[in-house]
Amino acid sequence: MADYTRTIAGHTMTVHAPGPGELDHAVFGAFTASDPVLGLDVETSSVPDAGARQFGAGFTVRLVQFGTEHTAWVLNPADPDQRAAIEAVLGDPERRFVTFTNYDPLAVWVVFGIALGQRVADAHLLSKLAHPDERAGHGLKELAARHLDEGLDQAQQALYARMRALAPPGRRAGNFWQGWGWDHLPAEDEAYVVYAGLDAIYVRRLLPILLDQCTGFAHLARMEAWLAAQASGITIRGLLLDRRYATGLLAELTAEHQGADTVIRGALRCPGASPRFAAWLDTQTTTAGITGLARTPGGRLQVSADALAALLDRHADTLPTHVVELVQARLAMARTSNLLANLRGFLAAADPTDRIHPQIKTLRAKTARMSITGPPLQTLKKHDPRLRRCLRADPGHVLVSCDFSQVEIRVAAALSGDRALTEVIASGADIHDATATLMYGPDFTPEQRTLSKRATFGTIFGGGARALASQTGVDEDTARQVITRWRATYPGVAAYGRRLAALPEVITPSGRQIPADPARPYANANYPIQSTARDLLLAAVYTLITHHHVGGLWLFVHDEVIVQAPEHDAERVRDLLAQAMTTTFRGIRIEADAQILGPTWGSTPDTAPEPGGRVHPDQNQDGQDDAAAKTPVEPRSGLGAGLHDRDQTLGGRGRGESRAAQLLDDRTPLAVDDGVGGPVQDPHPPSRRGDVLRAALTCAARGWHVFPLTPGAKEPPLVDRWEQRASTDPAQIRRWWTRAPTANIGIATGPSGLVVVDLDRPKPGEATPDRWRALGVHSGTGVLRALAAAQHTTVTPTYTVATPSGGWHLYYTTPPGAVLRNTRGQAGWCLDTRAHGGYVVAPGSRIASQGAYTLFDGRDPVDLPGWLHQILATRPAAAGSAAQQITPAKLTTYVTAAIRGECARISQAPSGQHNRPQWIAGLALGQLIGAGQLDHDTALRALMAAAEPHITGACGCTERGVRAAIEWGLTTGTRNPRRITTPQTRHGATHD
Repeated sequence: MADYTRTIAGHTMTVHAPGPGELDHAVFGAFTASDPVLGLDVETSSVPDAGARQFGAGFTVRLVQFGTEHTAWVLNPADPDQRAAIEAVLGDPERRFVTFTNYDPLAVWVVFGIALGQRVADAHLLSKLAHPDERAGHGLKELAARHLDEGLDQAQQALYARMRALAPPGRRAGNFWQGWGWDHLPAEDEAYVVYAGLDAIYVRRLLPILLDQCTGFAHLARMEAWLAAQASGITIRGLLLDRRYATGLLAELTAEHQGADTVIRGALRCPGASPRFAAWLDTQTTTAGITGLARTPGGRLQVSADALAALLDRHADTLPTHVVELVQARLAMARTSNLLANLRGFLAAADPTDRIHPQIKTLRAKTARMSITGPPLQTLKKHDPRLRRCLRADPGHVLVSCDFSQVEIRVAAALSGDRALTEVIASGADIHDATATLMYGPDFTPEQRTLSKRATFGTIFGGGARALASQTGVDEDTARQVITRWRATYPGVAAYGRRLAALPEVITPSGRQIPADPARPYANANYPIQSTARDLLLAAVYTLITHHHVGGLWLFVHDEVIVQAPEHDAERVRDLLAQAMTTTFRGIRIEADAQILGPTWGSTPDTAPEPGGRVHPDQNQDGQDDAAAKTPVEPRSGLGAGLHDRDQTLGGRGRGESRAAQLLDDRTPLAVDDGVGGPVQDPHPPSRRGDVLRAALTCAARGWHVFPLTPGAKEPPLVDRWEQRASTDPAQIRRWWTRAPTANIGIATGPSGLVVVDLDRPKPGEATPDRWRALGVHSGTGVLRALAAAQHTTVTPTYTVATPSGGWHLYYTTPPGAVLRNTRGQAGWCLDTRAHGGYVVAPGSRIASQGAYTLFDGRDPVDLPGWLHQILATRPAAAGSAAQQITPAKLTTYVTAAIRGECARISQAPSGQHNRPQWIAGLALGQLIGAGQLDHDTALRALMAAAEPHITGACGCTERGVRAAIEWGLTTGTRNPRRITTPQTRHGATHD
């Protein structure tokens, strides 16, 4: 094992980097136990600024490092033993970490499938909270140099020098050497390892310093950490891109943009975006006698979309026809440029499954205003829904949105105490109409209303005459007169702004401390207004999730919260969302408008047909929602009804092929309302404590045997011999949940007479097997539909539970006299079952950092379909024959016998005592690997096949745990090869 020591400014730090097979688990375990909070950092492959970032194909984690204030361990996940150790530490629900930004938790999720959630303190977030500003001074190297020493910066310089030195000649120009280094620098390189280890040490050293700086507003630190975890959840889940629509819109806008550019090029002999256009237009307007137009600080005529639209609105009749045509062309270019950039960004940012994973910066501005990048979704305007229309809910769901209504104006009234503005708000009148009336009288013009509205927001946000002139197209003198009139109308707001302008620091109602900008003292009034509006949004999201127990958080942007909900539950979610966002602040009512948007973010009741004349699948030819068009293979009589022959469902051409794709669309719910008792959403979604007990008693009332599980997790059970002790006795159930009121609920499927089909989604990075990909299947839902279609039938609606991971549990009753066991993938990919020897997590349970098991369809479970029973009753080959099935013929008789023997050792191990036989079997075969008689993949496949009953059985073994034990044994055995003596080797022969 390599050990490196660095002493900087009297502080000695040690970095341990074990090589393959060198990890001392006892020493490493003592290290991780030495500090309840470990610094966590990862080194990954290079991540381009554009694209899907951590969620793109090829992304990987090369090193994972854990640190205390003096020591770091740098582990390489390419080594199975070290990977198992990494996963054990990261997966420990009691373990806490400190990281820098959410890059590391996202990488951990993508590569290891472990959600860190609120087990992470973000040092970058704490720094932004302690010292709010826009961007500067919050890098890890900057913070380390400011609060600690220069050691981290020195390590970075050494690493960069190493990357430049080792990069191939063709990769040394510009910054190409850096991308090459992140991808190819040897994992054991000293500069790389030291840099990685010190990152984890320094972020751990910074934690107490930053926490101390946040002492005065510790309540904000807790809430910001909670919000950051929600934002990371949004990033992980991602937003579904309607690629077909986005591609069509891109083509249309590109043609429009290029056409307008061609018009200008033909007339002026310069590109449409050239500065020469502004100079030409300046001459034309001057010749026409038009003055007072908005200009840039450099004196150039403004040709922004707003400025050109204002010019045409006021002076189209004055300008010559050919000038108007060219201004219209330039306006078309201005309006399409941003749309085109966003559309290209959408398509570039989508991962291989067409999901966009936005990066949400929850403390972007000094006011705590949030921002979104990759792509910048906060820039998408409501009044032009074309871009928002590109993002859609998952099939079977709709988006529900709620906006604060003019929240900044209401907060300004509350903070300033302005009597006139307070009376306007209390009257319920339109604020901008009322303002225009106060400023200009009851006969105000539409233009005066626009000026009043812009003056309201501009003054509150600290804008001046130049900004107002730019936004409205009036000259600056007129803009100054409007602002003077507005301040006279609302003198309390104006006086509040003057008071705050003299302060060196603004303290908001929630306790944020925002330093003033000496160059912009007038902006001080904006800080508490914008910050308070943002904190009201945070409070609303917190209430929505923790009090109303509404999941499906899809996005929050500016003053809008968007939630994804099942179609049948949309109205309830809308009402709860409005309830959470409607409140009172210092006597001023904060209003919120909630609406069901439909399947897309940009949906409206009269949504137009798609670009190119296409009609979206969720609309008929008139552009209206059409229930029949939505579910052509899911009519009210059940999923897939109306499909009459195999050619239409699984093969054929033209229309039949299209219908097959819809049938196998595995991203829609399986349970569909057939008008008979379902689907039924639980009208009282369980909260913690008492309501979990109620959910357990509800299951028992159905005759299902329940028992308590670890709070916030699926395993382990809190009682031993859970299958025998699982109960329907209300008294026993109350005793269990009195002792553990937040315990999750397990249902023992065997005693309950249930067979539960578990339909999963693929793990991140998991490829779809060829058999299913050819049918357009992407998860267990599609597999089940395909199996049903192959039997000329459909999936019958039954009691259905939505799982936190996006899958489904379908409950069926066990056929009379049948004894079915658990299966794992026997029926098909991503399709498992739980029966005798198994259990499922009941609705009402929650998984920490993931969400809840929620009831989707409350009808009574139906009988297990005969065709599915036949598939599940056909047992796979016995585990003892696993070696015979997968062992290559070239292996010697001796090695083949060894594989069979070790597979038997695993399959015959007593229940509850599986771990050691798995490790010993791995050790034995690992010795053959070390001797060159067996390859690693063959050994691993054979032993995992033998352990399959352990994973699907009742003992609680998990695939991850079994694989870790076997891999540990294989690695240990490989380091200690076995010397094999056979009659052939005694006579000098060797084995192939």
